Amino acid sequence: MNLLLVTQGYPYGESERGFLPTELEALRRQCQVTLLALDNGEPLLYPPAKDVAYSRYSWPVKISLPLLFSQLRFAEVRADLWRAIRSEKANLHNVSARIVTYSLRAQQIRALLRSIIRERHIDVVYTYWCVQATVAALRLKKEFPSLKVVTRFHGADLYREQAPFACQPLRPFIAAGCDRLLFVCRTGMEYFLSLWDGPWRAKAQVAYIGCRLLPRCDGLRLPGEALGLISCSGLIPLKRVSLILDALALVPAERAVDWHLLGDGELRADLEKQAQALQTAHPNIRCTFHGHVPNPLLAEAYREAKAQLFITTSESEGLPVSIMEAYSMGIPVIATAVGGIPEILEDGQSGFLLPANPTAADVAGALERYWMLPREEKAVLSQNVYACWQTLLNAGENAEALARTLTGVWEGEGCP
Repeated sequence: MNLLLVTQGYPYGESERGFLPTELEALRRQCQVTLLALDNGEPLLYPPAKDVAYSRYSWPVKISLPLLFSQLRFAEVRADLWRAIRSEKANLHNVSARIVTYSLRAQQIRALLRSIIRERHIDVVYTYWCVQATVAALRLKKEFPSLKVVTRFHGADLYREQAPFACQPLRPFIAAGCDRLLFVCRTGMEYFLSLWDGPWRAKAQVAYIGCRLLPRCDGLRLPGEALGLISCSGLIPLKRVSLILDALALVPAERAVDWHLLGDGELRADLEKQAQALQTAHPNIRCTFHGHVPNPLLAEAYREAKAQLFITTSESEGLPVSIMEAYSMGIPVIATAVGGIPEILEDGQSGFLLPANPTAADVAGALERYWMLPREEKAVLSQNVYACWQTLLNAGENAEALARTLTGVWEGEGCP
């Protein structure tokens, strides 16, 4: 089987570095892989194996009005616009522009996909995210009748609230045309099926990503030492990192916390200012901003931080790789009940599940619950999260299952 894998950037820069390499290795053992990366402006840091052909695609800068209007020739575009006209009010102009532009982007990449499919004798196009390239591949099915198309949904490509103008274009067309719809969590799959009417359940499938095994971090602090709290997050509004700082301000003076934040983003300066004020008013709290940490150095950063407990207060997620990585290291988690997180985090068993929209008091309460646990019960939490990683989130095993799924699609098997 010849497979074309379309990524959002990998192998360029750090894009998808935390989870895609293991899957790629499994795919290489099952088929001949060609990689197409969508340009992220980053250098080639981790060249793939020699038997994997790879290239990158840069979107044309100019978009002309005639090209935009030409997209009206596609029935799926007209159907999406009609849905927008019926449902949108104040945002109709922006939503319509997004639909048409999305279709145009699919047309722009279509020529390159056609060339790769023809030259590499591609049997299956697998878009790692549901993007414009997915639409382009589906439009090529008329030209290549035996071509199979599979796409995977994560978070920003699935949930409306994460999309510009709350619009995910051409989803009914994608659902109807794809041979398999993969989702990183069951919650995401049910969300999609409830949102887009149609007989899509037969081709929908949960495919957990998982992560590689990282060195264990449990038991690195002695009783009486500060709590080793860690987060790994983009510093953007969606992640609500400031809520963690608000919660730390509520920690009693007799509790010491050593919080380490791995990640960068537009809010870093504001968060550092908030953290400085917090530490001045509360000497029992220490905050360390590490900035961006390359994935290969992640385990070392967690170990140096002596991480005991992971925390995230994001308002929206698919199934966070950061939580999977914490689990593989035996680190319990405090997290919000959003996306697929409740599928892997059982309150009191693998950590503490917050409401979807928690208050600072809710977060501080979860920290207190962890503090109050006897050392033996904290060890049980660590064992439980590692067991969850072994059974559900082992990237190697999940990648092998994904490779079998794609082979089954190529051979015409139905969805299990």
